[in-house]
Amino acid sequence: MQALPKVLPSILSVSLILFLACGGGGGGSSTNSAVPPPTNVPTTELTTQATGWSAAFTISGTDTQGYSWTGSYNLSVVGPTTVNGTSVVEKDVLESLTRVNVGSISALTQEYYLPSSMNLFTVSYPDSGMTGTPTMQGNFPSVFNVGNFGTGGILSLSNGYTSSSNWQILDGGNGDLIYKVTTNISSGVNETSSIMMNAAGRMVSGQLVMSNWPSSGVTTTLNLTRQ
Repeated sequence: MQALPKVLPSILSVSLILFLACGGGGGGSSTNSAVPPPTNVPTTELTTQATGWSAAFTISGTDTQGYSWTGSYNLSVVGPTTVNGTSVVEKDVLESLTRVNVGSISALTQEYYLPSSMNLFTVSYPDSGMTGTPTMQGNFPSVFNVGNFGTGGILSLSNGYTSSSNWQILDGGNGDLIYKVTTNISSGVNETSSIMMNAAGRMVSGQLVMSNWPSSGVTTTLNLTRQ
């Protein structure tokens, strides 16, 4: 089987203090202007360091070459550990994608290490041996309100690429918010991900649109649904 490029979705919003680089978005929900957006939505699910916490999403999508995609996206908090003498909390992302009828299958494990300050310390990609180090930290609030925006920071990867991102909060309609992240990777891959969150701060669904992935000139759209 043909392996997909190792720059899978979520390779990298450093805003993965938000822990989720890819994320979830619209989920097909239409805006209902009669329902005002929620205020002071907690970001607890994005920033949690509670050992054992997890969230699982199924993936379906298409690309501009006419192929369909399926897969899974799983988040988990492994717990406290030490990296290079620094006490951190490990958060893992496990992604698996299949390009239907092509036989292209790829899985990617990402290990994020964050100190209690929630700033990213380092990230490891054990499948490829690649690592990432933040050269600029992002900013991230404890609650979301429509109109909030900020930077996800800059991540320097050991393969020579860099990743930078910015985020904003939009009205998702029907009493929900959309946490939208735009990420640019120096390899030429660009991502726009949107996480649909309810008033309680629970990640419900999402959408990730990637240009120039899995190859130049191709745009792939992936929809995520929480299990």
